Amino acid sequence: GLNLPIFYGYAIFFYFLAAVSVTLLAKYLTRNNLLGFLSGSIFAAGYIGSDGILRLFNSIQTSYSIIFVCILVFFMRRFSQSQKFLDYILSLLFFFLVLETAFIRTQYLIFPVIFFGLIFFISWKKVLGFLRGSFLIVPFLSIYGFILLKSIDQRSSLVGEFVNGVMKGRLQYLFGFFATLGNIIIPAPINNFLFDLADKISLDYSNRLLMFEIIFLLVFLIIINALLKNKFLIKLSCSVLSVLWLILVWIFFHDSQDIFRHSLNLDTAMVFSGFIGGLTLLLSLNLLLLLRKDKKLFRLAAFFLSIMLFNIMAYSVYLPFTPLETIHRYLTHSLLGFSILIPIILCSLWKRLGIMIAVLIVLTNIIFSLNYQAKFIAEKTNPTNNFYSQLKEYVPEIKKGSTFYFDIADDELSQRQFRDFFSVGSMPDSTAIAVRYGIDRYDFGLTSVYNEFIKVLDGKNIPKGKVFSFFYSSSGGLIDTSKLVRHNLFDGDEKTGKLDFKDPGIFPVTPVILEFAAKVRPEIDINKNCYSTISKDEKELFFSYLLSRDSFRKNSIVKTSSEAKSQTMDLLVDGRLNTLWRGGRGWWIENHNEEILIDLGKAKNIGQLLWVNGYANSTPLNYAIEASLDGKDWRVVKKVTSGTKKTNGLLTVEDFEPVKARFIKMIISDTFDKDSPVIGEVEVVEKDFSNIDKLKPVNIESQAFCI
Repeated sequence: GLNLPIFYGYAIFFYFLAAVSVTLLAKYLTRNNLLGFLSGSIFAAGYIGSDGILRLFNSIQTSYSIIFVCILVFFMRRFSQSQKFLDYILSLLFFFLVLETAFIRTQYLIFPVIFFGLIFFISWKKVLGFLRGSFLIVPFLSIYGFILLKSIDQRSSLVGEFVNGVMKGRLQYLFGFFATLGNIIIPAPINNFLFDLADKISLDYSNRLLMFEIIFLLVFLIIINALLKNKFLIKLSCSVLSVLWLILVWIFFHDSQDIFRHSLNLDTAMVFSGFIGGLTLLLSLNLLLLLRKDKKLFRLAAFFLSIMLFNIMAYSVYLPFTPLETIHRYLTHSLLGFSILIPIILCSLWKRLGIMIAVLIVLTNIIFSLNYQAKFIAEKTNPTNNFYSQLKEYVPEIKKGSTFYFDIADDELSQRQFRDFFSVGSMPDSTAIAVRYGIDRYDFGLTSVYNEFIKVLDGKNIPKGKVFSFFYSSSGGLIDTSKLVRHNLFDGDEKTGKLDFKDPGIFPVTPVILEFAAKVRPEIDINKNCYSTISKDEKELFFSYLLSRDSFRKNSIVKTSSEAKSQTMDLLVDGRLNTLWRGGRGWWIENHNEEILIDLGKAKNIGQLLWVNGYANSTPLNYAIEASLDGKDWRVVKKVTSGTKKTNGLLTVEDFEPVKARFIKMIISDTFDKDSPVIGEVEVVEKDFSNIDKLKPVNIESQAFCI
């Protein structure tokens, strides 16, 4: 059932076993109880990758994948020391098990395993030792190849795009990697605190960023000089490289359109994280150099650094411009590498000071974890509990065939909370209600889209008593509007007469159509900054275009091969940029082809197609535009075979030779992330308006009295 304490009991138990596994592994590898205890404590303190543990949908799988990796490393290390064939077979077995049962979190693992083989299996001074060690790595590659071919997803094709971008010198492709590494070293709360503190200084975000980068560069140089007192050449090279890194960050990160596509403050903070990530890598390599006299600890530290870095890189390949936040579930395996790496370096180099720093890391992460959990409970758990408590008061029992409609307040907090109430992964949203009522999720309908609600009622002839309607807002909670909606839809009538706008006497639980005649006498002072630099002829042309555009939106019919729930085809011509259509992911996986068919209602002379990009990662790259008079004989008017990634909300203008057509079709065959395409708006433009700047009519539309 829905016994959360039991499920969380399982999750905590497996997390405990994972922490014990990390402790025992570190203790075995270093032969040091203190290092084992500190490693386990850092892992148990969490925060880094904590969503991989706290969220039930992947908690247990994440924990046992960590356990299997620890056992794998244990047997690999024991084999490198004992040379017993059984240890080697067991290491292959656990490598297979962790990939087979948790491949989605362990795609990276082959690279640390190869690295382990290079430093522990291979004897670089003897030819036979080299050949033997190389041979021992081959079975791991075979197992990985076998499972990879069976579990491969479409995003793997992005590896080529990533490598190609880096090879062409576009270092911004490494932004996600370095910024994610920086988020591990300086967690998001600290980063946010620094930028909020700097808010008191009258500097814009770019100057704050530069200030922090210079400050941390100086701190880094001081640390390097303190650590490498008698290592002049290493100290010099590290100092030069750190300054060079700052220059590269300025060149490739500071003004990159690939990076700055969210909010300015968020992207600026992430650029700072990227700078910290680069310094962290330089510092790590220098600290490893200090350990090189102790070959065992040097190799162990290098190996666990590889676990941390390769795991980050595995996700950065297909998210090159989107850093992972500190708590992201993808980083839990990086926490494994971090937990053992930090005590080895700190305690080996500074002993007491190192222990104090390790303890500080543990305490800091515990505080951040508790704060995050408290915030999660306040912002997600409590609103969700209140929502379902109210729902059960209104509807104690759900009968088969019932339909639910939820109208959501038009503010960001209410919309986000409502999404949290139905956070069920890849399952239908009705699952969230079904498990709480103990019914089948397909025995009732659920929607928050009014037109979809009406279609269901028209198509299934649902009895009035099985129709439920609610309004939700973060401030007022859940309000039952079922009685009014039932009356409006089943027994309602049209109201005519005079309407008092101060007190209209209408409670709009369903969309209201208001028909009226108006006479307007504007009394407006013309603003000096009005858009008024256009001629009379241009004004007439622009108004004609706006009328043509509105006619297109009103009279055109759009159909697509598929659509995602709540991201439907009608949103392509609703005139709003904040609503997006998305192709169905299941359809895309099966067909890798999506069609947007537009029926203009009648034949027109057209010369342009406009479309607004939805998500940058899902930008259409390969597509064709076809035109037809009858919907049967099609003519290709434009073809794009090597498109580029576009930012969110970017307007793309597709010009083509004027043609008379009633039907226009956009056929999409590839996207940047190989996922289903996402588009905000489409518009077919008549040939008379193809050459005008589309921004000018929009300006006129928003400042009509200025012209």
